[in-house]
Amino acid sequence: MKVDCGRIQEKLTAYADGQLNPKERETVEEHLRVCPACRESALQAQRLSNLLVSVPALPVPTDLTAQIQAAVRNRSARSKIHRMPAIMVWWREASVPLRAAASFILVVTFALGTLMSLKITQATSRPLEPVVDYGLNSFAGAPDGSLEQAYLDLLTTSNGGEQ
Repeated sequence: MKVDCGRIQEKLTAYADGQLNPKERETVEEHLRVCPACRESALQAQRLSNLLVSVPALPVPTDLTAQIQAAVRNRSARSKIHRMPAIMVWWREASVPLRAAASFILVVTFALGTLMSLKITQATSRPLEPVVDYGLNSFAGAPDGSLEQAYLDLLTTSNGGEQ
């Protein structure tokens, strides 16, 4: 019978409260007839259930929902005001040498980016020389009117070969 005791113990509160279906209730009652330990637990559960039923329910304030919602809104508004971006929290908590190193890296990165963009701008501002820029050395001596020369003309003009 000890095998069933664990399952029966789990159902004793529902049994004491009258919440079991008839089949479960019959199973528990059969076990209680033969198991004194579970019968004692059932009596304690019944006493507790009777005690809880005798305690009057506390009245719920009519505006409880509104109070809870107002408190949630208030807390949410305060947390938004005091919330800092993660980078700001890190920056404030980082040591001075670490902040100096991070600042130096940012300055160097921006400076290199600016220099690289200047070189790209200068490189694209000169006219294209397809023979040199695209490595078309085999087209260098192409006669006027040839297919090679027409291809070179297409590469050097922006309006599809119309000069």
